[in-house]
Amino acid sequence: MAKSPNSNKAFSWLFWLLMLVLPLFRLKALQDETLVSRYLLLAVFAAGILVLDRKILKSSFPRLISILVLVFGFLQLVSLSWAYNPSESWGVAARVFAFSPYFFILYYQLKEAQFTWTDLLKGLLIFAMAAALPAAFYLLKAMGSGDFFDDIYQITGTFGHKNLLASALMLSFPFVLASWALLKGLWSRLAMVIALLMLIEMFVLRTRGVWLALFGAALFSAIVLQVKKPKGISIPRKWLFIFSGGAIVILVALFLSPQIKAGFTNSSNVQKRLVFWENSMDMIQEHPVTGVGAGNWKIIFPKYGLGKVDRETMQGITHIQRPHNDFLWLWAETGPLGLALYLGLFILGFLQLIRNLGAGLNKEMQIVNLAAFFGLAALAIFSFSDFPFERASHTFFFMLILAIAFASAPAGKQQGYLAYALIPMLALSLFVNYQRYQGESKMDAVMAANANRKPESLIAATQAAFDPQWYTLDNYANPLPYYSGKAYMFTDRLPQAKVDLDMARSYAPYNILVLEAFTQYYARQDQDDKALALADSILEISPLFESLLLMKAEIHLKHKDYPDALETLNLYPPTSNDTRYMQDLAQALRGSLETYPQHGRFAPMMEHLKQSGQLVNPVDYVRAYRRKRGLLN
Repeated sequence: MAKSPNSNKAFSWLFWLLMLVLPLFRLKALQDETLVSRYLLLAVFAAGILVLDRKILKSSFPRLISILVLVFGFLQLVSLSWAYNPSESWGVAARVFAFSPYFFILYYQLKEAQFTWTDLLKGLLIFAMAAALPAAFYLLKAMGSGDFFDDIYQITGTFGHKNLLASALMLSFPFVLASWALLKGLWSRLAMVIALLMLIEMFVLRTRGVWLALFGAALFSAIVLQVKKPKGISIPRKWLFIFSGGAIVILVALFLSPQIKAGFTNSSNVQKRLVFWENSMDMIQEHPVTGVGAGNWKIIFPKYGLGKVDRETMQGITHIQRPHNDFLWLWAETGPLGLALYLGLFILGFLQLIRNLGAGLNKEMQIVNLAAFFGLAALAIFSFSDFPFERASHTFFFMLILAIAFASAPAGKQQGYLAYALIPMLALSLFVNYQRYQGESKMDAVMAANANRKPESLIAATQAAFDPQWYTLDNYANPLPYYSGKAYMFTDRLPQAKVDLDMARSYAPYNILVLEAFTQYYARQDQDDKALALADSILEISPLFESLLLMKAEIHLKHKDYPDALETLNLYPPTSNDTRYMQDLAQALRGSLETYPQHGRFAPMMEHLKQSGQLVNPVDYVRAYRRKRGLLN
C-alpha cells in the first residue's frame, strides 16, 4: 500500500494515539468508569484534529449521508423539549455530538489521501491489541480463581462489561484480518496472532449476541462476495478451515463444562429482554410521534410494569437502563423519525459498501471495504440484542465504517459548509459531558453516606453532586433528590423531605423507590388513606415489592385491619426469615383469628389455626401458617 505524497503523518500519529487510549481510558472517580470518560476523550481528540486541520471545515461531503448524521444528532437535542427529564436528553446529545464528527474527519482524511489505508489499518490493529491483551490477562486470572466457570460476568477487560468487551473485539476483528492480509512484516505477523487471540476471546466470553453477529456477518459477507465477485479477493482455504474449525472446537469445549452449558442454555436473559421489548412497544404506542425524549426510556420503563422482570428490579435494588435493542430504544425515545434516521445510516452504508465491492477498486480498498461490510453487518445484528449505541468505541466504529464506505467511492453529490456544524456540536459535547462528569464524580460520597446511614453527610453529598440542568439521575436511574429526601425524613424534617421528594418525582415519575418514599412520608404524616392509595398504585407497577408490602401491611395493622394486613402479607415470600415480616405476619394472623367471626375471610387458614393447638409466641403462628401453605411437614 503506497503512501500518498499528501499524507499527513501528524494525523496518523494522533489517530494511533486515539486507538491506543480509547479502549484503555477510564476515570476511577466515576460510577461508570468508561461512559462519560470515553466520550470526553472522543470530543477532545475531534476538537484537536479540527484545530490542527481547519480545511476539514471548508470541505464538501457526501450530501445525503452527511445530512443524516447531522440531523440524527440534532434530533437528540431537540427531543429535550418534550422529554420528561431534559438533563438526560442533554447527556445523550452530548454523546452523539462526540462521535458524529468522526464521520467527517475520517472521510476527509481518507478522501484527501492525507491518511493512508495502511495507517488506518495499523491504528485499528493498535485498538485491537489494546482491547484484546488486557482481556487475555483477565481471562487467565478468572481461570485461576474459578470465575471463568462460576461468573463469566467478572471478566470485563477495560470495558466495564463482558458483553461490551466481546462486541468491541467483534467490531475490530475484521479489520485485524484485513491488516493480516495487507500489512507487511512484523505488522502482518502481529495481526495474525491478535486475530487468533481475539477469536478465542470472543467465543470464551460466551456473549450469545456476539456469536450470532459473527456468524450472521460472515454469512452476509459470503453472499456479497459470491454475488459481486470482487477481483483480487480470495480467502485461503487453510485459514478458513483453521478459523471455522477453531470456533467449533472452542464451542464444543465450552459445552463440555456442565456449568457453562447450563449458563448458556439458560433462557432467563432472553425472557427478560422480551419483557423489555414488550414494554418498549407499549411506550411507543403511547408516544407514537415524538417518543419520550432522548435518554428517557429508563425513566418511563417502570410505568409499563415490573411484574415479569427479575426480583432485584422489582425490589428497586437494580433498575433497567435500556431495552437491549438499539432500534427499539431509539424508536421509543425519538419516535419514528429517530428510528428512520438511524436505519438510514445503516442502509446507506450497506448500499455504498456493496457498490464499492463491485466497482473494480484495487485489492487493498476491496479488502478494507469487505472488512467494513462485515463490521457493519455485525454491528447491525448485535444492535438487535444489546446497546452498542451507548458506548464510545462502538459508535466510533460506526462512523469509521461509514467514512470508509463513502471515502472509497467516487465523489457524488457533495455539500459544502456542513462541517461547520461540528464546532457547536463539539463545544456542547465537551461542556455537557464535563458538567455530567462533575456530578458523577461526586456520587461515591453519596453512595457511601447512604450505605453508612449518615443523613447529614448524605444531604451535603447529594447537594454537591446534584445539578438540575445537567445531572439529576445517578447511574441506577435514581434521582439525586431522592437521597436527600430520605435523609431529611430520617431526621424528622418532613417539610424539607417533601420538597426534595417532589423534585425527585418530577425527574423520575415512575421510580418505585421514590414512590415508596412518598408512601412513607404520607404514613409519617398520618395520611394513611393517601399512603394506602399510593402503595396500591406502586404495587400495580411492582406487585412483589417486599418493603412496600410490609409498609402497607403495617398501616393496616395500625388500624387493626387484620384481614387486609394478612391479604397483603400473603404476597410476601412465605419462607422469608426477615424479622419484621415474621412479626407482622404473626400479628396479622392473631388479629384475623380473633376477629374471624366478624370478617369471615380466609376460612381455610383460620380453621387451620384453630386446630393448631396452643398458639402463644409469634413463631407459633408463623409455623402454623407455613404448615398450611405446605412449606413445613
